[in-house]
Amino acid sequence: MTDIDRAAPVITASSASPTGSGPMTDAQRSSTTRRAGRPTISAQRRQQIVHAFIGLLGERGLAGVTLDDVARAAGIQRAALRHFVGNRQDLVAATIEELSRRHASTVRELIAESPSIDDLISALFSNEWVTDMRAEDAAFDVLMQEGTRDAATRGFIRAAYDVLLTEIAAALRRGSQRPGTDIDNVAYAIACLSEHNIVMQQIGYPPEMIRGARAAAHTLAQSVLMADDQEIREQDQA
Repeated sequence: MTDIDRAAPVITASSASPTGSGPMTDAQRSSTTRRAGRPTISAQRRQQIVHAFIGLLGERGLAGVTLDDVARAAGIQRAALRHFVGNRQDLVAATIEELSRRHASTVRELIAESPSIDDLISALFSNEWVTDMRAEDAAFDVLMQEGTRDAATRGFIRAAYDVLLTEIAAALRRGSQRPGTDIDNVAYAIACLSEHNIVMQQIGYPPEMIRGARAAAHTLAQSVLMADDQEIREQDQA
């Protein structure tokens, strides 16, 4: 899977002194372990701010949310928001990155590392994928609309979708003996099916209809794998 939220190596108490001047003192060990073992205050504040923004986006839309609103929901002063995150565009970028991280984390909870394409499709078209991310999906939908008007936001959203496309293509390549351009096209088609399936579920289509979308995605994946088998048979007959 992606490295978007892999943990950094933890510095142990036996590590060298950060000053390079010999063994670490007990105070240095304690300080270093605290820094390595949990997020910094800055990271915690950023997460707090972004979490508040995600909740407000789903409730009010982007136009209805000011930086003052976000600061108030996060329980901080607006000056602190600007210090820890930056301006409004910085907040949008940080939020899209966090939404992408949460979606990647949800996939990891549903399937193993380096999943097969069948396992990945099963996760992307599962009830958990559709229902457990409602707040995140609502916020992402708001930012998607903004992306149609704003080039910077569009770039952030494209980067988030690139992560999904890369994951699907990688799973296809793991099962394919003939990597080629078809894989990227099929990955795109599966992503489109998955994403619009969520939209259709949000507007009230019955959950059992997910099965049809999932079956269509499996058929697309098999089109790559069956092409492999056909090519191998033709080579054997030549």
